[in-house]
Amino acid sequence: MKKIRYLPFGYTIRNGQTVIDQQEAETVRGIFTAYIHGASLKEIAEDLTAKNIPYTERTCVWDKARISRILENAKYTGDEEFEMIIDIHTHTFPYKIAARAIEHMEEDIVRGQGFEVKCARIPTFQGLSDSTKSAEIDLSVVCPVATNVTQPEKINELSVKANEKMDETKVFNFGAIHPDCENYKEIIDDIASMELKAIKLHPDYQHVFFDDERYIRLIDYAANKGLGIIVHAGEDVGLPDTIHCTPDMVLNLWKHIQPEKLILAHMGGWRLWDEVEEKLVGLPFYMDTAVVLNRRFPVRLGNEQFVRMVRKHGADKILFGTDSPWYDQKQALEDFDNTGLNDDEKKLILGENAKRLFGF
Repeated sequence: MKKIRYLPFGYTIRNGQTVIDQQEAETVRGIFTAYIHGASLKEIAEDLTAKNIPYTERTCVWDKARISRILENAKYTGDEEFEMIIDIHTHTFPYKIAARAIEHMEEDIVRGQGFEVKCARIPTFQGLSDSTKSAEIDLSVVCPVATNVTQPEKINELSVKANEKMDETKVFNFGAIHPDCENYKEIIDDIASMELKAIKLHPDYQHVFFDDERYIRLIDYAANKGLGIIVHAGEDVGLPDTIHCTPDMVLNLWKHIQPEKLILAHMGGWRLWDEVEEKLVGLPFYMDTAVVLNRRFPVRLGNEQFVRMVRKHGADKILFGTDSPWYDQKQALEDFDNTGLNDDEKKLILGENAKRLFGF
C-alpha cells in the first residue's frame, strides 16, 4: 500500500479543525534552516534522533525519508490542505463488559453464519484510540447503538465527555437513539445541541423495520436538525434470520422523507449487494465501506463489483469505514488501497466526503 501520512508532522486536530502544532512547527523550521545551511538529510535525521525529538508518539527515530518528505511537502508552505483519513464507522464497548460482549457476538456469528470471525483489537475505547493512531488514521468515529429506550441519554452524555478529548484520542462519538423513545424529539434536540453530528440506527438490534413509522418520524426530525443518520443496512452477521433494512425498505422510506445526510452502512446492505446495485445505486444518499472489503472475512464484496458500484453511485457519496473491532484498521486501509480506484476517488472516500458532511 502506498502509505501517505495524512496528518503531516507539524499539524494536529483541535476541535475538529486542522491547526499548527507549535512545538512540531519549530522542529520543521529547524529542518528547513539546517538544510538551507548545507546539512545533509542524514545529518539532520541523526541530529533530531540524538536530541530525542519525537516523530510520532511512538518513536523518536528519524531517517532520511522522513526528512525528505517534510522538505518536499507543499503543505508546509500553507498553500495546500492535507488529506485526512476518517474511519466513519467503528464501535466500542465499556471496559467492564467488552470481553463478554465480544465473546457473545462471536458466538452469534458462528451460529448465524457457520463460520468464525474474531475481533481484530481490544474492543474498548482505548483499544480504538490505540488502533487509530497505529494505523495513522486521523479520526475514528464511534457509532453507538441503543438497544433499549433507557440507554440514549447516558450514551450521549458519555459521548460528549469523550469528544472533549478528541484531539488526544483521535476518536469522535456520534449520538444514540432508539425508535421506541417517545421523547425522541427531546433526545434529538439534545444530540444536536451537544454537537454529536449524527445518530446511529441498527434496525436488527432495535427490532424495528427501517420503513416503520417510528424510524420515519425520528429520521425526519433528525434530518431537519441537520444531523446525519447512519443505519446498519442488510443482513447482520450475528442475526441473519430477519433482515430489518433491505433495499425495498429504503425505497419505501424514501417515498416519505429524503434525509440529506442518510448513510447506508456496508455499501447499502450487507450480503445484498446485487440488489443494492440494482435498486439503490445512483440515488442521492451515502454509503460506507464498513467491513465489506475484508479479505480475511469469508463473505466480502469483490473488488470488481465494489469499484463498479462506487463509480455508478459516485465516489462523492461513499465514506470509508471499517466496522472496527471487526476489521483491523491497517488491513482495511490496505484492502481499500488495492481495490483499483484512482487517487481522486480514494481521497474523496477516505476523508473528504466525511469532512464535507460533518465538518471534521
